[in-house]
Amino acid sequence: MSRWRRSASNTLAASSFGLLAMLLGSSAGCEFITRVDRSEIPEGAGGTGGTGGAGSECATADECPGTDTVCRTRTCVAGVCGFADAPAGTATGNETMADCLREVCDGQGTVTTEPDDADILDDQNDCTTDLCALGQPQNMPLAAGATCSSNGGNVCDGAGACVECTAPSDCTSLVCTANQCVPPACADVVKNGSETDVDCGGADCAGCADGLACNVAADCASKVCTLNVCQVPTCSDSIENGTESDIDCGGSCMPCGPGLGCNQDTDCVGGACSGSVCLETCTDDITNGNETDVDCGGPTCTPCADGETCSVNSDCESKVCDNGVCLVPTCTDGVQNGMETGPDCGGPTCNKCADNLGCNEASDCESGVCSGMVCQVPSCMDMVMNGTETDVDCGGGACPGCDLGKACAQNGDCSSNICTGSICVISLCGDSLITGAETCDDGNADSGDGCDSNCAPETGFTCTGVPTVCTPICNDSIVVMGEGCDDGNATDGDGCSAMCTVETGYGCMGSPSVCTPVCGDGIIGVGETCDDGNPFGGDGCSTTCTVEMGFDCTGTPSVCTAICGDSLLVGFEECDDGNTTAGDGCNDVCVVEPNYGCTGIPSVCYPIELEPNGTCVDASGPFAPPFVLNGRITPTGDEDYIEFTVPAYADLKIQTWAPNVGQCVSGNDTVIDLRASNCTTVLVTDDDGGLSPCSLIDSAIAADAGAKHVAPGTYYVRVTRFGNSATIPAYKLQVTYNALCGDGVVQGSETCDDGNLTPGDGCNAECRVEGTPETEPNDMCGAANGPFTLPKLIDGSITAGTDKDLYAFTIPAHADVKIQTFVPSFDTCTTGNDTVVHLRGTDCSTILTTNDNGGVGTCSLINSTTHGSAANLPPGTYYVEVEENGNNAAIANYQLLIGLNALCGDGQTQGSETCDDGNTTSGDGCADNCRLEQGWTCTGAPSVCTFDCGDGAITGTEQCDDGNMTASDGCSDLCLIDPGYICSGTPSMCIFTCGNGMVDGNDQCDDGNTMAGDGCSPGCAVELDYKCTGAPSTCTIFESLCNDGMDNDGDGGADAADTDCQIPAYFPACSAGQQLRVFKSIDVPKSIPDSNSTGVTSNLFVGLGAGTIARAALLYNITHTWDADLDLFLIPPGIAQMDVCSDNGGSLEHFTNTVLDSTCSTSVVSGAAPFSGCYQPETSFASLAGMPAEGVWKFKAADDAGGDTGTINSWAMIFCIAP
Repeated sequence: MSRWRRSASNTLAASSFGLLAMLLGSSAGCEFITRVDRSEIPEGAGGTGGTGGAGSECATADECPGTDTVCRTRTCVAGVCGFADAPAGTATGNETMADCLREVCDGQGTVTTEPDDADILDDQNDCTTDLCALGQPQNMPLAAGATCSSNGGNVCDGAGACVECTAPSDCTSLVCTANQCVPPACADVVKNGSETDVDCGGADCAGCADGLACNVAADCASKVCTLNVCQVPTCSDSIENGTESDIDCGGSCMPCGPGLGCNQDTDCVGGACSGSVCLETCTDDITNGNETDVDCGGPTCTPCADGETCSVNSDCESKVCDNGVCLVPTCTDGVQNGMETGPDCGGPTCNKCADNLGCNEASDCESGVCSGMVCQVPSCMDMVMNGTETDVDCGGGACPGCDLGKACAQNGDCSSNICTGSICVISLCGDSLITGAETCDDGNADSGDGCDSNCAPETGFTCTGVPTVCTPICNDSIVVMGEGCDDGNATDGDGCSAMCTVETGYGCMGSPSVCTPVCGDGIIGVGETCDDGNPFGGDGCSTTCTVEMGFDCTGTPSVCTAICGDSLLVGFEECDDGNTTAGDGCNDVCVVEPNYGCTGIPSVCYPIELEPNGTCVDASGPFAPPFVLNGRITPTGDEDYIEFTVPAYADLKIQTWAPNVGQCVSGNDTVIDLRASNCTTVLVTDDDGGLSPCSLIDSAIAADAGAKHVAPGTYYVRVTRFGNSATIPAYKLQVTYNALCGDGVVQGSETCDDGNLTPGDGCNAECRVEGTPETEPNDMCGAANGPFTLPKLIDGSITAGTDKDLYAFTIPAHADVKIQTFVPSFDTCTTGNDTVVHLRGTDCSTILTTNDNGGVGTCSLINSTTHGSAANLPPGTYYVEVEENGNNAAIANYQLLIGLNALCGDGQTQGSETCDDGNTTSGDGCADNCRLEQGWTCTGAPSVCTFDCGDGAITGTEQCDDGNMTASDGCSDLCLIDPGYICSGTPSMCIFTCGNGMVDGNDQCDDGNTMAGDGCSPGCAVELDYKCTGAPSTCTIFESLCNDGMDNDGDGGADAADTDCQIPAYFPACSAGQQLRVFKSIDVPKSIPDSNSTGVTSNLFVGLGAGTIARAALLYNITHTWDADLDLFLIPPGIAQMDVCSDNGGSLEHFTNTVLDSTCSTSVVSGAAPFSGCYQPETSFASLAGMPAEGVWKFKAADDAGGDTGTINSWAMIFCIAP
């Protein structure tokens, strides 16, 4: 590098320096030193013997011996020669350039060197820094990437050389090799030059594959570019592409016409390809050659149809050519044509042919007899009614008389000589006489009444007498007219009486009849202990018609009343003190007596509302909740104060009734205040929030927050009449707990309740989880705090904008979790503190769900009730990450609360659970994830589960119930509808419909047969590698296995070369040994209705034997004019819908080749339209691993706002199948 350098001069003469020394030698402070040179005094000089000696004298220094130098000069002092040394560091003026040294005097008269940092060595290299270090030249390389211009370079390589490039970004081609920019190439795996996508498109490279970017059609292999995306070749894009042999014809498209290009015979309409051109044939849909019309006429093609062009009669199917047009055959054109069997006779339109003319069948002949394709002369032995016959080969005079039942015109036509109603008879069915072949005759010819229309007895009846009287055969297991049921026995009381009538209180179906009691019909049947005429529980008679605890039910229909005096508080009992003694506060009908209040179970009653109690001092009480007390507002303007005590932190519910609990008669308009222990501070007030116009203060209501989490102590309720304008003759005040700390049940505002009020054990005396301080560093998975058991409250801080905190927690069983932040403490979030929380899976890398400001203010909340990924988590250790939104600010103090909405095995059915039997064992009706198992019904808490499949009633998860446990009869032994069946009714009647050509029931397809291997299985399920459409279904093979290197569907393309397998390049590849399978929808496009939460659903069938999922991904293309309106869901087989992408993309448009895969690095929430890339879905697909891929997959799109529309254009499921 160029630097300034000083000039060297050595012009100071020694004499001048000596003179200077002489002039300054005696000056005070001068650094020059003058010494007498004793060596110059001659030996023996000096005085001796007292005479002294003169020695060598000098008048000037020049007279002294020696030579002056820069560092030492001669001196003459007092006539004596000496010398003076220059001060140390005095420059000599002699300089060796660029050696980082300078020559100086050492102060002792000699020359030495010292470092000179200004005397640098310039190496003329603009990629080095030139400097001196400790007297040594240094040329230090500049950092890689620094700009330079020497040697034709642009950037420094970090080793001191100026080169053309060090990174791809230094080159316009984005390709840097050996520090040189390489021109764009079509195999450099970079989008550069004129390319429109990586190594394709533009002027120099091959066309891009379908789905890649383009600017013009020439950029695409398909030669079709729409919306800057290369499109899949179609048979209507006006381009020769794909497998076509000419524009939009040949290959997989419609065959080409004559003269157009072809590769093989099947490419041509006429089926004839010569060289590469389609030939003219009689099947090419064009009039050519000797044809008189399209593919007909002339000497080589078939005759032409009616109305087509002709030259001669032989050109026409009708054999009649008139004025160049083939005429329609007529029965008068003198030619046998059309469907005629003889000239102008026979066939469906002309008269029958006379004897000896041509025929194809008997109906062509007047005689009705066609033999040897000739109409025969009628005879009495030709088995046909012809000639003068009145019936087949009888009657008419020429033939023998007709037998009974044959047609006749007169008596002589009958062998019985009796012709009645044109029938030869001896007797007539329905004439009440049993004659001939009749075995019954009930006076009519109707079937279904025991004697059928042929006068024969019908199954299930006994017929006797003349005229015949038919009665049903009761108890033969066949239900016929006149029977209400028939269960095959003569036992009364089982629903079907001995007389085959349906007994009261039962419903009977089927043949033989299956009868079951009808719960809720007001009639007590077998197995019922009550029936109050409704299907509801809680009123004494349960939903299964059994008497509920604490009730007594009598009569039919049952009237159920609470059992007063049994110490249970049920129904409309206001109290139950275990007796029926009046006068103790709870009377003999369990109503709170006047001037009493009752609390607890069994009830403890107190005298109450003893006037005066119109002030705090006179307040009635104190009482202990829960309690109900009687009161009244009289006279007008009266006020009642009631005192009660709360033993621990609690959530309160206070309400009035008038005159009794459960009632509020119009005109009894109360107002209530909840007051603090000083009785003057009003915490909450309410007018008519209860059963109008009564009052309600409820801690569960946001407006009544003053009744939530109240501290232990004394409180007051004031009751008045609204406006103090009237009296209330009688009211009841009810005070209960929504939550009471220490009772062992987490309710209301509590975040924990361990059954005690002892702090320091994780749950404090306020039933708040006690905080645990964060331990830094914890910004990585391996350093996460924990794992903790739940619930857990953590005190943390974001110390800098980039700080992130990770915490691990463990759940012992399937659970629903709730995660929320507060700043600085519970239930608060001060302005300016914006948190973001992520729930991560057991691998700590997969983000299951994220929330920014769903909690208090700008704090965060992940709640299993709204975040499906936080519900029903399998047991294991999970992670929560907390960060500041934007990572650009600190948060001094925050609290993180991780809790449970449900924990499988605790005996409480909560959250997403459908049962909880107190354990995590499958096979007992309630599975290890607290999901109801197929064929079971579970009730109560803990859940009591019963296997009810086979009882004939459809309950729980059952799709059917045919009253048995037999498999393969339409309703399986788990009460699921078998493939190919339709089941209806109770008990279920199942009909095998597979093979009827109609896609009904749970059919995925129906091709009109029950053969395997044709695409639609014997159970009407789509077989692997087939797609089926229509009814009857047409099934065609396609390629779904996309990484085996084989052309599995025989269309000429294997794997990615087959359009069935084409997916975006950014799909994360399957692991080694896994199969890549792709299944694309065939029922699209589907329009998405505007502002409709139901949306539209598309189905995709994955055939049997597709394998076990190791990883699943969703690929879709949607056009929509406002992406944020869309809520998108994936519905796997047998699993609830998964929210994969909702309200993302803002006002921008479309989803183009969007891939959702849980292994992608970016969440779709953070993506931007048109989302052309790989994103994590909002609900993780990790739970799909391990399940079979086969079944019906559904993709649902719903639009939740008005004004914009869209379409599901295509979608596909991509599976990595486990080996």
